[in-house]
Amino acid sequence: MMDISDLKIRILISFSGGESSAFMLIQLWNRYKNRLDVEILVCFANTGDEEEETLIFVEKVSKVYSIPVTWLEAYVSPVMGLGVMPVIVDFDIASRDGAPLLDQSEKVGACGISTPHCTRDLKIRCIQKYAKAYFEKQPFYTAMGMRFDEQIRIDWDRANRERFIYPLVNTFRVYKADVRTYWRKHKEKYGWRLNLQPHQGNCVLCHKKEERKLVRLIREKPCRAIFRMTLTLVSATDEYDMYRGHCDIWDLLEKAKSDTPEDLFSSFGGSCFCG
Repeated sequence: MMDISDLKIRILISFSGGESSAFMLIQLWNRYKNRLDVEILVCFANTGDEEEETLIFVEKVSKVYSIPVTWLEAYVSPVMGLGVMPVIVDFDIASRDGAPLLDQSEKVGACGISTPHCTRDLKIRCIQKYAKAYFEKQPFYTAMGMRFDEQIRIDWDRANRERFIYPLVNTFRVYKADVRTYWRKHKEKYGWRLNLQPHQGNCVLCHKKEERKLVRLIREKPCRAIFRMTLTLVSATDEYDMYRGHCDIWDLLEKAKSDTPEDLFSSFGGSCFCG
């Protein structure tokens, strides 16, 4: 006899804390929250290096829209061979000192362009492990917030294998301009949105950001470089490229200290999307 649970559609919504991801979350939640045949789990994974405004935004979206968001942080065991374990936190106790990233760097090396284990372990694996336990090992889909204009970054073969879905691409066909318009109108009506500038994004000096944005961030607050230096100093290995072009944080700091105008630095890359 078929179990009635086999008829359920289970959806893990990976909430990155950005406006595109929040737009997706609100649309999916409003569409499916009253469906008895759909079970939704919403998770936000904190690395400890997110901008404070990102954390405030995640909390506000959750409370204002009555969406239960599970906050997670990865516990990094010092024992080799043992993967990360998800730990439930909340807005008040979530790390602001980068502890998960520091632990990961000490164990396997600093994250960077050639070693993107911050996304792999502290975000994806952390959330997926929690979801597998939450859904009691039943199959589920993972909704990611990439937009229609970002689909070149999607590995569709992997998406099919791992049941990743992209509602902003396939269901809503949403572009960056659509998201900006939505949140501009949202602020006019409700008085709030994500209080970050376009060059800031999620993790402060994420290696996925373009060089131009990284230089601007350091010029605004040189102390931002200290944490990335610490990740490098505690790294279990020096075989990595933290930034594009075999550039480390000290190279980036020297570029920021130069008189070179920001618009002459590379704009190659994209936004730091992790979820």
